[in-house]
Amino acid sequence: MSAYHNDLNNRETAAEFLLDQLGQDPKNRVSWTPNLRSESLKKWIRSEKPDVVICQENSIIPELRSEGFRVPEDFGVIHLNLCSDVSGWAGIDQNHQAIGMASINLVVGQINRNERGVPLYPMEVTLPSRWIDGWTLPAKMSLRPIAINFSVLRKRCAFLVNKN
Repeated sequence: MSAYHNDLNNRETAAEFLLDQLGQDPKNRVSWTPNLRSESLKKWIRSEKPDVVICQENSIIPELRSEGFRVPEDFGVIHLNLCSDVSGWAGIDQNHQAIGMASINLVVGQINRNERGVPLYPMEVTLPSRWIDGWTLPAKMSLRPIAINFSVLRKRCAFLVNKN
């Protein structure tokens, strides 16, 4: 993905997330922190003591540990796009292999139908994700329920869930 499209995707994610939060009861709103390395995030974690950090940054645990935070003793970490470099973490398995197979099937179908160029009506395929338990969450974690627009979770984002 080009730097331009990556930036555009990040801005769309932020806008969608923030719009979703406007519709939430203020006590159920989730803090948005796009820069994991910010001093404000470290200060916020120290003052608010979240139950869990939800992210898509593979380097977050070493960064948190370098600041003296302990995962999962101080709070849990949930990764939104589990892959081999975060093996064993708690989070969402996006089923990358199934996505690759579905993509190949789409392209093979276009080739077999002798389709060329960008389709007038692009096809989208949605495949289910699955939750994976992992060492990054305490054994008995009880999070208060919150409402989140799950389309936000498919994009690159980092946000925090407050304790009660």
